[in-house]
Amino acid sequence: PASGGPVRIPLRDLVRFREEQWFMEELENSREGDPNAMLRLAKMYLYGQGCERNTNIAQEWLRRARAGGVYCTLDELVTAEDLETFRRQARASSNERLRKLQQQQKRSTSAVAATS
Repeated sequence: PASGGPVRIPLRDLVRFREEQWFMEELENSREGDPNAMLRLAKMYLYGQGCERNTNIAQEWLRRARAGGVYCTLDELVTAEDLETFRRQARASSNERLRKLQQQQKRSTSAVAATS
């Protein structure tokens, strides 16, 4: 800064930066074959720590960790509260897709009726 004082960085930015660093370290260790890093990486993908949340990639790293001798299921990585949140999100997403399909069907039906 122009005042010559210390640079102030918001805590959330520091936390995000550190999570991203940690994610990159775990990704590198996982690619080198460390099954414990694979388990940690799976959890990071599951919760979106240092990366975008992606349960499919989380499951793949968990599968690789198990192949490396670390035995843990996806259910063991999440709390009951987390699991309920994931289920609610999945239901909401499914409901939204269903609503869009119903709207498309209505439009198609209306278009067919208008041409008859």
